[in-house]
Amino acid sequence: MKININEIQRFCTHDGPGIRTTVFMSGCPLSCKWCHNPESKYSDNKIFFTESKCVSCKICERFDCKAHIFKENKHIFNRKKCFGCGECANQCPSKALENTLLETEIDDIFEEIIKDKVFYGETGGVTLSGGEPFAQADAAFELLKKCKDNKINTAIETCGFFDSTYIEKFSSVVDLLLWDIKDTNENRHIKNIGVSLNTILENLFAADKAEIKIRLRCVILKGINGNSEHIKEINEISKKIRNLQGIDLIPYHPYGESKYKRLGITDTFDSPKYIPSDSLIKALKKQLYTKSF
Repeated sequence: MKININEIQRFCTHDGPGIRTTVFMSGCPLSCKWCHNPESKYSDNKIFFTESKCVSCKICERFDCKAHIFKENKHIFNRKKCFGCGECANQCPSKALENTLLETEIDDIFEEIIKDKVFYGETGGVTLSGGEPFAQADAAFELLKKCKDNKINTAIETCGFFDSTYIEKFSSVVDLLLWDIKDTNENRHIKNIGVSLNTILENLFAADKAEIKIRLRCVILKGINGNSEHIKEINEISKKIRNLQGIDLIPYHPYGESKYKRLGITDTFDSPKYIPSDSLIKALKKQLYTKSF
């Protein structure tokens, strides 16, 4: 079975317990304004263009799409002509052009995962992230099943916006769900995320009912959800989750800005003004619902 990924990262320590191999799967149903992996929202290939790496070899100018031209040794990339075949990136010697998506076999991904098994110990394992892994549910299930069959701990980082029928199926192959709560205000959620919070919460409680362990991950942005009202709502949600393993408040960062530029996206949300101070995060953490995690 085929699977579309953006990349694999090894020795990760923030994507679940222990040392983990994180597979970033492509495709996402949300439109988060502060997404820091914008390349992963697409289900098809896009091209990263890093102008500073271009050596003006002009190999990319030869392809039929004619998306690349050079004027006075300046590389101009007309993305409207690009149809994402990726050949220009495959031939680029300096990696100024890079594909964002790799279509490969699940067996090939598993071979990469199994190489790291020796480092996992008793707590580490594999995490599927993205993007949204449930956007490729069949592929995600098959990959996690292979991991479980080989006694590898499994986790999925999810936005929670997916077909609820997946929950029962995945309960046999996933040890932990890292569940993103983007915001708890419905109006802000629709404005900044693009969908209602209701489906996400319905799936969250259904996953808990299916006895899947859950850890909440909440990105905090100053001036948007970095306030006591948001924490109060997170607490109310948390109290309803029997299998809650913890709550992470994650400070917003604008690290995705360079990726937007490399994708040719100029109208971006990223801004340092939304970065919460350490003191704000510390104060909000003190207000969190605490349970014997």
